[in-house]
Amino acid sequence: MESLEARLSECTQKTALLEQSQWHQENEIRLQAWKLEQLESRGMDENESKVKQLENRLREALEITNKLMKEFEMLRLQSKLDNTSSGQLQACEKCEQDTQGQSLGHTSVRINHDPTSENGKISGGISTSSRMKRTSGLGKTTVAFAVTMSEWRESTLAVHQLLPFNKVLINDGNGFDSNLESFVCPVTGIYFFTATITSSNHKFEGSIVIDGVEKVIITTGEGPNFEQGSSSVVTHCSKGQRVYVFAHIGAVGQISETFSVFSGFLITDLESMSS
Repeated sequence: MESLEARLSECTQKTALLEQSQWHQENEIRLQAWKLEQLESRGMDENESKVKQLENRLREALEITNKLMKEFEMLRLQSKLDNTSSGQLQACEKCEQDTQGQSLGHTSVRINHDPTSENGKISGGISTSSRMKRTSGLGKTTVAFAVTMSEWRESTLAVHQLLPFNKVLINDGNGFDSNLESFVCPVTGIYFFTATITSSNHKFEGSIVIDGVEKVIITTGEGPNFEQGSSSVVTHCSKGQRVYVFAHIGAVGQISETFSVFSGFLITDLESMSS
C-alpha cells in the first residue's frame, strides 16, 4: 500500500514538472513569435521609409531639373534677345550708311549719268534688309523632351544595351524617337541632357551616349533596397546625332519604370545663329 502511494506521489510530481515545462515552452514560443512580428514590422517600416526617401529624392531631382530648364531657357532667350538687338543695331547703322551712299550715288548719276552706281546702291539696300530679316528670326526653335519606361523590368542587361525609355512625358520639337529609344537631334546646338536611374538588388552602371561616345557615367549602389544614381552633361550635338542611355558589362537588376527618367533640352540653336 505504501509502495502504491509512493508511486502515485512520484507520478504527480512528474506530471507537475511536465506541465511546468510545457508552460515554459509555450511562453518561449509566444516570445519568439512576438520577436518575429516585431522584426517583420520593423523591416516593412524600414522599406517604406526608404521608398519614401527615394520618392522625395526623385521629386527633388525633378524639381532641380525643371528649375535648370527654366534658367537655361531664360539665359537662352536673353542671349538671343541680345544677339537680335545687336544685329538690328548693326543693320540700322548699315542702313544709314547705305542711305548716305545712295544720296551720293544719285548725285553722281545726275552728273555722270552712270546707272550702275544707282543699281549697286539698290542691291546693297536689299542685302541689308535680308540681313535684318535673318537676324530677327532668331530664338524660335524649341526642343525639349522627358521620357520614362513603360513597365517595371527585372533582367540581365547586355553589353551596351539601350535602356528601354519609351514612355514620353514631353517631346517638344519631336526629337525623341520611341522606336529607337533615343533622342535624335533635330538642330545643331548646345544641349543639356540628364538621366536618373533607380534599381534594386544589384548595382547598375551605364552612360549617357552620343553616337557611341560616352559622355557621363551613371552608377547606383548595390543592396537589397532601392538605389538611385544621376548624371548630367552640357554638350554640343549636331543635327541627326543620336543620344541615349546604355548599360555597361555586368549591370543587372530591377529598373523602376517611373523612378527612372531621361530628359534634355536645347540651350542654344547654333543653326539659327550662324544663318
